[in-house]
Amino acid sequence: MDEDTTADVQVLSSDDEVGRDHVPTVNLRQSWWKPLTEDRPSTPEPAWTIPSSDLSMPTNNWASALKSTYAQPQENSLLAQTGDMATFMDWFCKQRGISELTPKDLEGPAFEIVKVFHPDVIHLQFQMEECHKLLTDQVDDAILRYNVSKPLPLGGEPGHVTIQPDFFFNKDLEYLRYGRKVGRPALSISKMKAAYYPDVGLEQLVPDQFWIAEECKYDIAAMYGISHWWFQRQRFYIDRFSSEGDRRAVRTHMRILSVVRIEVFSMYGYNYMKKIVLRRADLKEYVIAERDFKHMYPSDFEDLYLLNLQGHLNHLSPEDKKILTTAVNLWTRNLVIRHRVEDFQLGIESYQTQLNLTKPRWEATGFEFKHDYTVIDSPRAVTFRDRYGVQMIMRFNEIHKFSDGTLQQIDEALDYRVKEFQINRTNPGMNTRFWTKKDVDRSKDFMFAIQKRLKTRRIFRNLESFVGGRIREGDYRLLQRTE
Repeated sequence: MDEDTTADVQVLSSDDEVGRDHVPTVNLRQSWWKPLTEDRPSTPEPAWTIPSSDLSMPTNNWASALKSTYAQPQENSLLAQTGDMATFMDWFCKQRGISELTPKDLEGPAFEIVKVFHPDVIHLQFQMEECHKLLTDQVDDAILRYNVSKPLPLGGEPGHVTIQPDFFFNKDLEYLRYGRKVGRPALSISKMKAAYYPDVGLEQLVPDQFWIAEECKYDIAAMYGISHWWFQRQRFYIDRFSSEGDRRAVRTHMRILSVVRIEVFSMYGYNYMKKIVLRRADLKEYVIAERDFKHMYPSDFEDLYLLNLQGHLNHLSPEDKKILTTAVNLWTRNLVIRHRVEDFQLGIESYQTQLNLTKPRWEATGFEFKHDYTVIDSPRAVTFRDRYGVQMIMRFNEIHKFSDGTLQQIDEALDYRVKEFQINRTNPGMNTRFWTKKDVDRSKDFMFAIQKRLKTRRIFRNLESFVGGRIREGDYRLLQRTE
């Protein structure tokens, strides 16, 4: 008997063996494949439906809702400010050679375009619900008062300038903490184009409520992005991804050149990839499973997206290709959302109301006589001057709490000292002590960590555009891995 199939029976055979409080309990029986006879609570009817082709069109159909609510967006409307949906609608009308949308247009060609990106009706309905809310301005706390494709305005007294909190609207952290119990995030990542903020000292411009008092844990289903699934499918998915894998065999920075083949088994309507054979840059084949996604680097998912966009997965069967791209898209979307609340720069660019980050401990108390850009051993930190000339420190384990502008400023200053300062000599700006070999080593460690964080942010901006399905200019064949 197949090992994975045997493992499934063992995992689902007893609630005591699972030992996870976050998974709802269920009365599993020997005849689990038979329909359950006990009473179940009725499922509430959604405000919209996607009918099959053999049924008459209901009045609350999503295509009717899109057709009736869509119009050329006004300049100050939510649809115009978020941009992506309007771009798709305009592109679709041009492709079809029509000037006015009808339910038939949306149910036919548009439905066919959208449905191939979703593994089943559950995912498709989930996406259509977001589209319907967006077009009818029913997103949670839709308080957009500024074009999100531009940097947010600053305000306040001179010397105390801050970003205005009224312009933050996305509640990804609230969703990750409580799941579906508090509704969806204000806007999904496919409906917005965030501006880039290269400002030095941006971390000082946000209000205090942007930081959290104590870092919190996430709802397990919301963290995996499956809180809208029914509980047995949730349990199956969580059990698979919670199982241990060979971290050392999976975690490598070598580029993925191709996907050789995959092996799949299905349970509770989910197609789980128990075997994925990859060929990496050393031309060797590596065997992983879907559960190993949690050990892979973000650049690996970037490679898989590029393989799909550039047609290098066409050797797989259509069904296998769909299963692979769906699983990668689901995992990457959840990865992007989590990083948006765990990285300061990405959180600002996506307009989060709050991040899962405590305020940086940047006070330089006790280090007033340290030279600027000196790396301290305890605590492991580097000193620098903020935009107002006040001395501060950036701790090594808090690099992700600082903006791109601040990190680039510190990186450039350390790089200059490493390359230009003479060892065991006094140097400009450091007249009271010698520049030592230990200073060089500490500075290089900080530079490596800063550059790694900046690269990770570039990768996640790229992944966000992939998973959001945004229209890109230029030839997909020319896209390359983020360096």
